[in-house]
Amino acid sequence: PSGQVGVAYTYTVSTTPPPPAGTIYSATGLPTGLSINGSSGVISGIPTASGSFTGSVSLTSGVVVNSFTYTLAVAPPLGTPVRAV
Repeated sequence: PSGQVGVAYTYTVSTTPPPPAGTIYSATGLPTGLSINGSSGVISGIPTASGSFTGSVSLTSGVVVNSFTYTLAVAPPLGTPVRAV
């Protein structure tokens, strides 16, 4: 799901089938203000910059690592003027 600057954001990484207990989550490329909880896979925080952010989320269980790419859109704060192009 997309986010908005200055608005609390929460997303739980999920997989099918669910990962085994003890899986460690990590992420690269998250917007400034967001972080991932390494044990639960919850990405949360308050984004401070707008734009389109692409990165990678990895799940590590023992020696097995599964990664996938994501793109997260963060909209400007409400009331931000839009400039004509």
